[in-house]
Amino acid sequence: MGWRHCLKRSSKTSKKIVIKVGSSVLTGGGTSIVAENLSRIVRHIDRFVKEGIDVILVTSGAIASGLSVLGLKKRPSELSELQASAAVGQNILMHAYSIEFRKYDLECAQILLTKDDFRDRKKYLRNTIDTLHKHKIVPIINENDSVSVDEIKFGDNDILSAHVAVLVEADCLLILTDIGGLYENFDAKTKTGKLIEIVEKIDSRIEKLACGTDNASCVGGMSSKIESAKIATNDGVPVFLTSGFKDELKLDFLPVSNFNAHRADGTIFLAGKK
Repeated sequence: MGWRHCLKRSSKTSKKIVIKVGSSVLTGGGTSIVAENLSRIVRHIDRFVKEGIDVILVTSGAIASGLSVLGLKKRPSELSELQASAAVGQNILMHAYSIEFRKYDLECAQILLTKDDFRDRKKYLRNTIDTLHKHKIVPIINENDSVSVDEIKFGDNDILSAHVAVLVEADCLLILTDIGGLYENFDAKTKTGKLIEIVEKIDSRIEKLACGTDNASCVGGMSSKIESAKIATNDGVPVFLTSGFKDELKLDFLPVSNFNAHRADGTIFLAGKK
């Protein structure tokens, strides 16, 4: 099956993708943002924008950015410490993104969310994102960890990104992580195994392939990425899972005449009917 047949076909003139970037990509598994890793993400986004695609970035990294300021060597477990790290780190993270985007004559805007924003304010959130795109500004979304408690938390940004992709009716959710996709016989030390290129349906076999994470600054793992893919694909949005460390994303994926569809270097979760 060709990739062209795997993707959402949209009647919209403009194309829209949600890109989710985890802390493991931005920090390389450490406790602070690696400048080149963040720069690489922005270069990818600039490429998509130049091709006329509206991009929404869902980024982790606020807590990781705040750890060193608070003198912490790993992600804390106490809620107040997590909230303090997020409060300090969000400003650092957005400042880094803003500087990098301006190198490409792009502006970005911050949107901090909790579950309540999807329960009660969906229309306003969608209008805000659409208006930012109208003004050629890249929305950068993160969970509002500085005030979030269990009752209003998504849990991690994998789940948040899926809800954002469904909300904006994205043509694709692109999840950039520290491994190349979903694997069978995965070796956590070498991060290798047999790559699964296409997932037609997320069933119990696929869910059993999930693994956690031991990175010092993040909480997500493959289980949350599979759950994210389930949410998005069930509502008609295909999901790509691939490495965020590549200098070039082999992802000419949108089914319009000026794109050449070919295999992506990663795993695609096929969209179901909305």
